[in-house]
Amino acid sequence: LTLNRPKANAMGTEMLEQLSATMDELESRESSARCVVVTSFSDKVFSAGADLKERAQMTIPQAQEFVTKLRSTMDRLARLSIPVIASIEGVAVGGGLEL
Repeated sequence: LTLNRPKANAMGTEMLEQLSATMDELESRESSARCVVVTSFSDKVFSAGADLKERAQMTIPQAQEFVTKLRSTMDRLARLSIPVIASIEGVAVGGGLEL
């Protein structure tokens, strides 16, 4: 699982949807995955966590929905029945470090 969003791999709505879809795939009975390695396309930044610029443009209900889905997706990753390894090279802050 490679994080690849320009600049800081900040988790915005689109990246979160992609992570959630990946969790759907990994949780399915049809998945043949035996391990997940989370890494970054960039060797300078693993992840800056949530995209605060995008969140600043959200209404309060949108921000609440985003945060709820972000937490849920991270919980799903943590609860996978296969090993999950974070290969961190570069900066990891906020939710990126939590990831």
